[in-house]
Amino acid sequence: MPGAAAPLDPRSDEEPLLAAFETGTVVMRDNWEKPKTVLGMQAGFIPLRVNSHNHEDQNSFILVHQGERFFADPGHCCYRLASQQASIITQAHNTWSFAPDGAPEHRIVQERVTGNVYRPAPSKCDRLLVKQLDEVAVIRADAAKLYGDPIRRAERTWVTLLPHIVLIIDRIEAEQPIQVYTHFVMNNRDGALEEDTRLPACLEFRRGQTGVKLIHHAAEATAPIQLKPSWGFVHDVYHPLPNQKGQGAEGSANIYTYVTTACKKEHVNVYAILMDDASLLGEWGIEEMGEGGLAIHPVGLELKLSPDETLALTRNSTGQCYHITKHGLHRS
Repeated sequence: MPGAAAPLDPRSDEEPLLAAFETGTVVMRDNWEKPKTVLGMQAGFIPLRVNSHNHEDQNSFILVHQGERFFADPGHCCYRLASQQASIITQAHNTWSFAPDGAPEHRIVQERVTGNVYRPAPSKCDRLLVKQLDEVAVIRADAAKLYGDPIRRAERTWVTLLPHIVLIIDRIEAEQPIQVYTHFVMNNRDGALEEDTRLPACLEFRRGQTGVKLIHHAAEATAPIQLKPSWGFVHDVYHPLPNQKGQGAEGSANIYTYVTTACKKEHVNVYAILMDDASLLGEWGIEEMGEGGLAIHPVGLELKLSPDETLALTRNSTGQCYHITKHGLHRS
């Protein structure tokens, strides 16, 4: 039944804060009663018997910290408005589009999934891993089938240590050289978003007394990246008529797109989202340690991404280490 928790019971002792739903959403929070951080991910769903309502949003996500919505979904408004059509597309969500041989006019985007009561439509996004151990949770999904040729792998792994840290590891593989366009949609629905984009690899956002850093780290030193800002929509409430209060104006979403300047068949990109009170945001950062290692300050967390795709997380204060492999999450 759509909406039922599967495969995890969200309130079980083993997975107390991580819930995966058949309708596609996976939700991670740091607390059930008064969570500081809530992360929602579109990571595959059961076949749907509908012919509308589906956006190009697989492997996208939303993120709320301390009651402030930062990374946003555009939502939906009157279906007859041009802004609704602009809000459905891949580039309006926190996911990727691709350019073959560096030709952005031939952009590769997600297929629109449609179906009806007689013909269920599969999601074409494969949910590969949903697992939590202690404070570490891992969610992984591959949306390559939604893009078709030449994309062979479009895999995103979210690693969370809430309430302060979300890591995103993207692995893209194609049969021909491509550029990767990674879109991040920031909520400016009320005009209250403050931005510092002077360092393209380390963006800072503030809403009220809450702050977020978005830091890009290329797994290969030879893979430079460009930052391209644009604008989109964030709608609050659906209404069947145009010119209604819940419909967001153009610019209610600030979209930041990281573009790989190199055309390659394989891409690996790592993003860190660090969250705290705005007054404490300056204490958070990432330091390269060599041999693929990174340290996140001030929490003393070390990361190392190995050639076999294993990600090791180590807490310096306790020595506790977690290994995220192709197939699971393990403690050592």
